[in-house]
Amino acid sequence: MKKVKIYVEKTSSDAIIPIYKHPNDAGFDLYTIEDIYIKAGETIIAKTGLKFAIPEGYEIQIRPRSGVSNKTALIIKNSPGTIDSGFRDEVGILLKHSGNGEAQNNNLFYYADISNNSLLNSAKIKEPSAFCSSDSLEKGLFHYFIPKHTRIAQGVLSEIPKAIFNEVDNVKDIGSNRGGGFGSTGLK
Repeated sequence: MKKVKIYVEKTSSDAIIPIYKHPNDAGFDLYTIEDIYIKAGETIIAKTGLKFAIPEGYEIQIRPRSGVSNKTALIIKNSPGTIDSGFRDEVGILLKHSGNGEAQNNNLFYYADISNNSLLNSAKIKEPSAFCSSDSLEKGLFHYFIPKHTRIAQGVLSEIPKAIFNEVDNVKDIGSNRGGGFGSTGLK
């Protein structure tokens, strides 16, 4: 297995240096550095508190974690996101509450007033959890509370070859053309 050295800078004492949970995992976990409240339909940037120096010829792809996707309506809006080798600022995760406000496959539900964060913090919530605030109860909208140090996304290091673009009169004359696209082969 090829190993590539990635330099990591913590911009916050709350940042967690990524590790692979299992030796053969493709992705390493990225953690939040602060509590996050995200309303139905809202998009936010979850801070990781990390900057990376990635060697030329590589990128880090930001992808969802299956557990978060399965238990919540939270998605990574630009998945997979790309962290280029020349980017040296803090990596943020573009999270969107994609649901209509319903708590998806989530066993944890809390009623709390969003204006009083201490109600949620005092509950010692350990994973992304649905809650309903007093201003949204009548509308049936559920929001999410994501506690600090949640494994919110994963990064995958990928080698990037460079394309050499050659203009031609007709690309159908190059190789073979299978045709179709956008579901042209059907679903079954």
